[in-house]
Amino acid sequence: MSISESAYNQWRNFVVHGFVNYDRVFGEHHVDAMLMGGYEEYNVSSTDLPYKDIVSGGRLTYSYDKRYVAEFSFAYSGNDNYARGKRFGFFPAGSLGYVISNEEFLKGNKIVDYLKLRASYGLTGNKDNGSTRFPYNQYYTGGNYYLGQSNAASYYYVQNYYANPDATWEKDRKFNIGIDAVLFDRLSITADYFKEKRYDILTMPYDVLPSFVGFKRPELNIGRVSNQGFEAVVRYTGKETKDLTWFVEASAWFARNKILYNAEAPQNYAYQYRTGHRVDQPFLLEALGFFNDQNEIDSSPKQTVAAVQPGDLKYADLNNDKRIDSEDFKAIGYTDVPECTLGLHAGLTYKGFDFDVLFQGALNRSVYWSGSYFEAFQNDGQISSIALNRWTEDTKSTATYPRLSASNNLNNYQSSSFWQKNGDFLKLRSLEIGYTIPKNLTRKIKIEGVRVFMNGTNLFSLDHMDGFTDPETMTGYPAMRTVSLGLSVQL
Repeated sequence: MSISESAYNQWRNFVVHGFVNYDRVFGEHHVDAMLMGGYEEYNVSSTDLPYKDIVSGGRLTYSYDKRYVAEFSFAYSGNDNYARGKRFGFFPAGSLGYVISNEEFLKGNKIVDYLKLRASYGLTGNKDNGSTRFPYNQYYTGGNYYLGQSNAASYYYVQNYYANPDATWEKDRKFNIGIDAVLFDRLSITADYFKEKRYDILTMPYDVLPSFVGFKRPELNIGRVSNQGFEAVVRYTGKETKDLTWFVEASAWFARNKILYNAEAPQNYAYQYRTGHRVDQPFLLEALGFFNDQNEIDSSPKQTVAAVQPGDLKYADLNNDKRIDSEDFKAIGYTDVPECTLGLHAGLTYKGFDFDVLFQGALNRSVYWSGSYFEAFQNDGQISSIALNRWTEDTKSTATYPRLSASNNLNNYQSSSFWQKNGDFLKLRSLEIGYTIPKNLTRKIKIEGVRVFMNGTNLFSLDHMDGFTDPETMTGYPAMRTVSLGLSVQL
C-alpha cells in the first residue's frame, strides 16, 4: 500500500481586518466616516510562496438636510507580486447625490414621491492581471540540444520571459450617472449610464518586439480597453385590494466594449487588426456556400488547407490573391457574451391563488458550433441529426450541411462564418402557480397554512439553434426543463 500525503491540494487563508467608524448628526448636517486596514495571506500549498496583500481604505460621507449628499472614498493597497516601488496603488473615488423630492417645491405633490439624481467618478485597480508570478524576477529554463554525428544530448540553460520590474496594477477609470424615482406611489424607476476606460493592462508588445528578437517578450502595462452602456429597472405595483395584489418588473442591460490598444503585430491588411473591435472578437473565414461542381472549384480561389470536392465549403478571398489562407480571416459576428440582456418578471395573488413568471432574453450574441456533435465523422466521431440535410447531388439547392467525409475534412471545419450562429434567445426561465387553503379551514385541524403549487423551469426557448442544442450551454449537459408539484404545510 502507498499513501500520498502531498499538500498540493491544501490551502490556507489568514485575514486580519480592522475598522474605525464615525457617525454624527449636527442639526441638518450628517457626517459618516470609516477607515479600515488589514493584511491578507493565502497559501496554496506548503511548497508555494504565499500570496500577500496589504489593504487599506476609507470613506467620508456628508449630507445636508437629506437633500445634498457627497462622498469621497479611497483604497490604498499593496500586493507582493510586483517589485518594490510598484506594489502599492492609490484608488480614489467621489460621488454626488441630489434628492430633489425633498425640496420644498415638490413636497406634497401627487406625482413625484421620490426623485434622486446621482453621479460618481473614480479609479479602481486589478492586481490579478498577469499569468506570471513575480514578473520582475528573471526566470530561466532548460532542455537538450542534440548535436554531432552521434546526436548526443547537450543540456542548455536559457533566459525565459524577460523580467519586467515596471509591472504594476491594471487600472480602470469609471464614470456613472443615474436616477432613482418613485412616481404615483406605484411606479419605481432606476436607470444608470456608465462609461469605463481600462488601461495599464498587461499585454505582449508584439508591435515593437517581433518574434525574432531572440528572447521571450515580457508583458507590459500598455493595453487599453473602453466599455460603456446602461442599465435600467422599471417596476409597477398595482393597487392592493382585499383579494388582489400584482406587480410587473422589466429590466434591461446593455454594454459594449472596444479594444483601444493591444500592441498587436503589424498586419498586411486593415481588416486583420483586433484593435477597434470587441474583446474576444471572433475572426473567421467568410463562408459563401458550397461548391456545386468541379467547374466552380476550378474557377474559384485555391483552398490552400486541403483539396476540395463538390459539396465542400467555399470561402471569400478578401485580399484577392487567388488563394484562401490566414490573410482571409476577418471580424465576423459578436462574442458569446451578450451585449444586451432583458428581463420581465410579473406576479399576482388573487384570493388564495398566486402566480409568478420570469422571462429572460439575450441579444447581440454569437455562438460557434464545434466539436463531435456538429462535425460529422471527424476524429473517428459519430454523426447526429444535424447532418440529415447534407449536400448531395440531389440536394444542391436545399442543403444546409456540407458533404459527409469518412476522414477528417480540413477544409469544411475551418473556423468560418458557416459554423457561427445567432446566439440570441428568449427563455421562459420560471413559472409557478399556487393555491393557499384559507386559514379558517386549516386551523380547525391545528395547521397554520397549507399551500399546493406547481412550478417549472426552462419551459421553452425561442432561439436560432433549430432544436439541435441549447444556446446557453452549447456543449456538455444541456439546460433541463423541469416541472414540479409541491405541497407546503406550516405547523
